[in-house]
Amino acid sequence: MLLLLPRLFTIPPFVALALVSAAPDSSTLQVDQAAGQVSFDARVARQGVYEQLKGVIEYIACCRGGKEYETLFVSDADPLALREALVSIGLEPGSPARQEGGHESLPRGPPIRIFVSWKQDGRTRQSAVEDFITDTATGKAMTPVEWAFTGSQPARHPETGEMTFKAVLTRNLISLHHLDPSVLVQNPLEAGRDDGRYQARLESLPAEGTPITLILRIPRREEAGSIAPGERRIHWVVRGRVQGVGFRAFTQRTALILDLRGWVRNLPSGEVELVAQGPEGALKEFEEKITRGPRGSKVEHIEALETAAEEKLGEFTIRPSSE
Repeated sequence: MLLLLPRLFTIPPFVALALVSAAPDSSTLQVDQAAGQVSFDARVARQGVYEQLKGVIEYIACCRGGKEYETLFVSDADPLALREALVSIGLEPGSPARQEGGHESLPRGPPIRIFVSWKQDGRTRQSAVEDFITDTATGKAMTPVEWAFTGSQPARHPETGEMTFKAVLTRNLISLHHLDPSVLVQNPLEAGRDDGRYQARLESLPAEGTPITLILRIPRREEAGSIAPGERRIHWVVRGRVQGVGFRAFTQRTALILDLRGWVRNLPSGEVELVAQGPEGALKEFEEKITRGPRGSKVEHIEALETAAEEKLGEFTIRPSSE
């Protein structure tokens, strides 16, 4: 069943028909054209199925029948329906990583941010998907990535003879490495060339079998400096133990989850400066989290500065340190 949110957008009849017919037994897909996002249901996969893999994962998400033993999440979503849903929010499929004549090209395609929502202790929680992945090169959580919508590759179905996409056959959806061109979304980083680079971050990953929702969202780009009705902008300098403790990364992850625009950077004085803008409710939640800070930090004082409303703000980024 494809769940369209009627108050969010109207999908053309021919697109709706294609999506519904493609996924009669799939989990619910939600398409929010205004927000530029698609979400679908999944569950946390069993980790460490094969000891010889040493915890290495190659996928973010697969369907049942895909590489369930090397992924974070398993879904009943129909790959073709998911592909069409992503196209319906304005994404043009790119091309997967490939090797030709000794030359290896990186994945290409419009960028997507990926988030995970789940319920824990009666509360709905949301994190960037990178929070559940360990980069073995650093031993830390994977840096937030703009994943590439490669769109899979055309293929002929061996049973029906009809043309489809390889993701329908392999049942794999989102990959961390570049070895599987069949997926819909690939890791665009050069690190994706190493199929042993990433592991599940078990200390943050919800328990096996936990129902989750995967949210695929188009990143915000630079927008006009004016502040829309119902929005607010803050400009803070944060003092205390806020450098060398992951404060900027924590700030960025929090802002991305809340879909806020802005930036954060270190100051030579040992302080952290940030600008954030968004809806009042989301910004209030952001302020509460930043006031507490990440583990290991200690926020002692926050100074609110005058903020220039004409500054254009895009997706929340970490800027180079101020000199």
